[in-house]
Amino acid sequence: MGHAARGLSNRTVIDLIGDVHGCGQSLGRLLRKLGYEYRDGAYRHSERHAVFIGDLMDRGPRVRLACQIARAMVEAGNATWILGNHEIDVMGLVLGDGIEPYLDHTKRRLGKAAATFNSIPGPELLSLCQWLQDCPLWLEQADFRAVHACWDDHAVARIRTVAPDGIIARQHFGQLYRSGELQRAVSRLVRGPSLPLPNGQSMVSRDGTARKSFRVAFWLDEPDTLGDLVFQPDPLPPGVAEQPLNGTIRAGLPSYASNQPHLFFGHYWRRGRPAPLAENVMCLDYSAVLREKLVAYRHRPGQALIADQFEWVDAAPEWT
Repeated sequence: MGHAARGLSNRTVIDLIGDVHGCGQSLGRLLRKLGYEYRDGAYRHSERHAVFIGDLMDRGPRVRLACQIARAMVEAGNATWILGNHEIDVMGLVLGDGIEPYLDHTKRRLGKAAATFNSIPGPELLSLCQWLQDCPLWLEQADFRAVHACWDDHAVARIRTVAPDGIIARQHFGQLYRSGELQRAVSRLVRGPSLPLPNGQSMVSRDGTARKSFRVAFWLDEPDTLGDLVFQPDPLPPGVAEQPLNGTIRAGLPSYASNQPHLFFGHYWRRGRPAPLAENVMCLDYSAVLREKLVAYRHRPGQALIADQFEWVDAAPEWT
């Protein structure tokens, strides 16, 4: 059965919440601003349902608190927790076949996950990761979809062959960490599409990670150059943005048409004043862990996406 969409109906007002990344105190403030009340061990609202877009773990100062808040809300039927790439990575580090973890404990992965491992005691983290196996990779309702990084119809169709509701059964879970069709499909949803930088070039992102690829927008109608596609706060190396797209690049990109349901996702380190990216496309990650904003969008079934429905809190006080 899993935890997907308990307590959710097509008449419910949905509060979609962007990447928390361990900003647990800010999450509590945002929920209270949205009208949730803490009672009987969880934040609750009689007419609203929260959807966490993923990446509640890692990086921030209060990972344990963020995860406790979200888990309690899901168990109370007042929220849905969608898996992000950081949940997938931590689960791969913690879970295994009883002998070995799914992922090697490389320096880079442990560095990103250090805040989670330092914040949550081992037995509690194991319990949480086992519980997360019953959380979905996406949420789909009549007029909207929510996913951590990218909606790709082909990837979703591949995942549905083993997980019709987007919840990966335990017997298939290990495939997420072994090269194959399922691993690639899940990676597309939780990490989004990217393109390699030409000629082996590299760049350093805002979080200090050296990268040889860049994240790209997947909903554009007619991009012409690499610069048209870039969707990240980090500029491309000199001379790259002007390079034209070729047919091979175009063919490998997913797309999201304007006649598809509203799409909500996180992952991409936005900044500034929250606004829709397109008529039916919304990113909710506004870099809370970089002391900017923790953002939510209040979606009412049947309504167009409008900027007035954003709510946010300043995440900077998280570190005081």
